[in-house]
Amino acid sequence: MEEKSEKKTVSVMPLVVGTGQALVLSLLLSLIIVTTIFFTTLSELYVAPFVQGAFALSAFWAGLVTARRAGSRGLIYGSLAGLAFFLITSLVGYFLPEVTFPVTEWWKKIAYALLGGMSGGVVGVALKK
Repeated sequence: MEEKSEKKTVSVMPLVVGTGQALVLSLLLSLIIVTTIFFTTLSELYVAPFVQGAFALSAFWAGLVTARRAGSRGLIYGSLAGLAFFLITSLVGYFLPEVTFPVTEWWKKIAYALLGGMSGGVVGVALKK
């Protein structure tokens, strides 16, 4: 019997595309959140949950797009996409004048990124072309 050997490498291009789309989505969601809070009577107490939800949704999108383009290994590609999204947003936040999230709550942000990315990866493989 002849065994088919499956590639054990991870392609970088789906990861770049998925993370890039997630960054654009997070910027759009941030603009929507800021505009909504500014022009309505919503309390600023809702900013943190909205931002956390937008972050998790963007990480989900990163995992979905990455795994869909890769076609397999949804959990691996999704978690890598979530981790890449977390690292890029944390790096950008580090260079901004004010800290975007308390250092003591980094674990929440990485949990949202990994869980969102892995969930998106599973859905992305299910929706592959």
